[in-house]
Amino acid sequence: MKQTNIIFDITGVLFKEHKLKLLRKIGVKRIARYITRHRTSPLAFCFKTLDAIKEREQQLLGTVGTTPFIYKKRALPSCTADWQRGLITNAELLHILEEHLNALSREGYFASRQEEQLALRILHTMLNAEQLLAVSRPIKRTINLVKKLRKTNLYHLYILSNMGHEPFLLLKKNYPEIFTLFDDCIISADVRAIKPAPAIFTYLLDKHQLTAQSCIFIDDQEENVLAARQLGMEAIMFDRLPSVRKRLKKLQIL
Repeated sequence: MKQTNIIFDITGVLFKEHKLKLLRKIGVKRIARYITRHRTSPLAFCFKTLDAIKEREQQLLGTVGTTPFIYKKRALPSCTADWQRGLITNAELLHILEEHLNALSREGYFASRQEEQLALRILHTMLNAEQLLAVSRPIKRTINLVKKLRKTNLYHLYILSNMGHEPFLLLKKNYPEIFTLFDDCIISADVRAIKPAPAIFTYLLDKHQLTAQSCIFIDDQEENVLAARQLGMEAIMFDRLPSVRKRLKKLQIL
């Protein structure tokens, strides 16, 4: 079957982190002082802290059976997945994380006040909607690919992404010329389900009366690509755009 529906993820496919802006938001001098004092990567420590928060959640709430939110191939605390599913607001998420950090501080988790403050700073930069907007930028070559596909009038183009309401609305407001290229944009917060759960994929299929076999799905997370394939979609792992273009040519899309 000829695929006529092409589905794109947002983060890592259409937009990416501006690494220099990210460092500046966290504070270059702050990072340098931390590395000098603690001899470890502050980002690695932040992920370690998120793992500690996950353990606290399990102690307080028991084992959480819902699909976790994956960031850089790591499962984050369940409160982040609740935000992605639209169950809590961004402000509520940040408050929950701050409460966990305060509890870890009381337990002597942090080696110094500097370490605690840096962890808070990184989490706010990674998970605050306005900060996310500030450190995000479009991937121009992917956007050009979308424009080329749109000009053919041969394909329906969709967005299917794990994202809370607040960052999505900010991106859409600041980059209307990108989002108007798509026939529809579906985010996890609207569906109350996050990839790789089948529910978010089937929501898109049912809403637009599509068959999985008529769809090409492009994502930068392996578990999401595998989930799409299990449903019968042609799925492409986004690592480098040339490899994506090569695959699309093989499918006679380009």
